[in-house]
Amino acid sequence: MNMLISVALIFLSFAFLGCGLAREIEANANNQRMMSLQIGMTKEQVLATMGTPHKTESYRTASGGVREFWLYRSERHSGIDDLGWHYVPVCLENGKVDGWGRNYYDKAIRVKKDITIRSGSSVSP
Repeated sequence: MNMLISVALIFLSFAFLGCGLAREIEANANNQRMMSLQIGMTKEQVLATMGTPHKTESYRTASGGVREFWLYRSERHSGIDDLGWHYVPVCLENGKVDGWGRNYYDKAIRVKKDITIRSGSSVSP
């Protein structure tokens, strides 16, 4: 019985190690391919350069256009897979690259609010 448990634990260890290694290889390849991205590239050019994104998001812009974010794994992570900071977003505005990176993403989707400070307390607009 102890031998069976030991074999199972060894098998599970190798399975988890393999998943982590695959993620690390994918992240390294994506980081290298990102060096080839250029502003103005079409969706087709991004797909040819980066491959299929791991995740996507789409938003309607104020002018009625479409802003898409294609997210590519940028670092190995062995925990919860949905944490956004393990991905680099590539922004496509109306089908062309407008920018990429976490800072660009945060700036592009941030909702700006003016806050008035009165006597040390904040008041909503």
